[in-house]
Amino acid sequence: QRGKLFGRNKYQVHLGHYVAQGAVKKFFSAIKPPNSMRGYSLELTDLDKFSISSSANLDESHVNYLAPYPVRFKVVWWQQSAANSFYLWKPIPPSNDFVALGMVGTATNEEPPLDSVRCINKGFLQKSTMQPICVWDNKGTGGKKGSFWIVNKLGLLVATEGHEAPEGPHYELKKDKFVAGDVFTLGGADLSKDKAQ
Repeated sequence: QRGKLFGRNKYQVHLGHYVAQGAVKKFFSAIKPPNSMRGYSLELTDLDKFSISSSANLDESHVNYLAPYPVRFKVVWWQQSAANSFYLWKPIPPSNDFVALGMVGTATNEEPPLDSVRCINKGFLQKSTMQPICVWDNKGTGGKKGSFWIVNKLGLLVATEGHEAPEGPHYELKKDKFVAGDVFTLGGADLSKDKAQ
């Protein structure tokens, strides 16, 4: 997603949906996340352009090369009721060179649009050393067992069928800032086979 006036040399990359403990609903208002919630994303910036200048390097074809859309989604967990239904989907990357960092939630069993999230090149990433944090599970409520987790510093939602932590490896960005061309890789080693650092 590109900025409209200022920030036209930037592109915001959607990584998935976020999750937080302690969301509250006040009278006549929507559910709001807690003040302590921190969600992080990925922003591509063309350093050769001013913020009011549109960048040809951030058009759809360039962004698709760096951070492609998934080829499909796989439903990971769902819960149906007469009043509400919720489905969680895992994006499937186009190749082993890319990783889906988060998941996408929907209110229907229709697969989300492919352009609702992007996959990230493994060259941008490192293994997360964070212990998964469970923010919700449906113990005691019946139905299909499920739980929601945070598995990296980005705060993205990862769900699993059951109440055990989702299996890794899990990833996060290598650095807060980096030059994409310096770390982008194709046909590189599979990070899932790397030894923990």
